[in-house]
Amino acid sequence: MVVCVTTESVALPQPQRRPGGRKLSRRARRELAAYLFISPWIVGFLVFTAGAMLFSLGLTVFETDLLTGFKYVGLRNIVRLSKDPLFLKSLGVTFRFVAMAVPLEVIVALAIALALGLSGTAFWALTLKKSLAEATARLQAAAGAVAGAPTGGGPGGAAG
Repeated sequence: MVVCVTTESVALPQPQRRPGGRKLSRRARRELAAYLFISPWIVGFLVFTAGAMLFSLGLTVFETDLLTGFKYVGLRNIVRLSKDPLFLKSLGVTFRFVAMAVPLEVIVALAIALALGLSGTAFWALTLKKSLAEATARLQAAAGAVAGAPTGGGPGGAAG
């Protein structure tokens, strides 16, 4: 095997210049990179979250089965929904559940954060974290039961 070594310099490609003839500053390049990295999340949010929410909001003024077409009914769906006793009951259950579950979860999360911050050993912190996470799940189920939300297993529940 023969290796040839020459002293000629190899021309390296020059960085591309913008049409105005200026290079991007370091800060501009970093910001551009940040926007490129976050752009998949932004596109996903716009399509799958914001788009779905706007589509659902638009469906409130139509009567449709999503297969045969759309018939504009205006606010008739909302008026009918406001008179439905089951809908009003479900709103009450939802608000009671949120009023109980959210404060409990915040308190437990703060307790976990404090325990992890004060821990001297990782094992003790991991054990406490698992215990508090289990307690959070049980408190959430209890709050749902008190609020009257079906938690599964019984009539009207997820499994029933």
